[in-house]
Amino acid sequence: MENFLKKLKLSSYVIATLSPQKKGEVLKDMAKALRKNLGKILEENEKDMQNAKEISLSSALLDRLLLNKQRVENMAKAIEDIASLNEPVGRIIDGWVVPSGLRIEKVSIPIGVIAIIVFMFGVIAIIYYNLNKLEKETS
Repeated sequence: MENFLKKLKLSSYVIATLSPQKKGEVLKDMAKALRKNLGKILEENEKDMQNAKEISLSSALLDRLLLNKQRVENMAKAIEDIASLNEPVGRIIDGWVVPSGLRIEKVSIPIGVIAIIVFMFGVIAIIYYNLNKLEKETS
């Protein structure tokens, strides 16, 4: 997992340099991958639920862990919603001129990787696959 997270961090630098169109394509691919792999995701989630029950996780944590068709669809839809947003990077949020004439601006910058993290290998593999795919296409 530590190695995976290090690769994810490195991928964030690649993502920051992508065009808004390419970022949208990657996000849409992630949403498609969630839908395409629904069966495997639910299968792996069942294993996670069994393990969670064996270690006596609270009912609140079990509910957070539980995935079903609607929850996976909601994740895919949320990713598509993000893909449809205007590019935030480089947008001037605020600006003013100080008495000396110097213009000061607040400009949005990339914050790194945003991902849905679920306690199962299936979703992590999907995100990892897309980031590796992205890295290879931009090299």
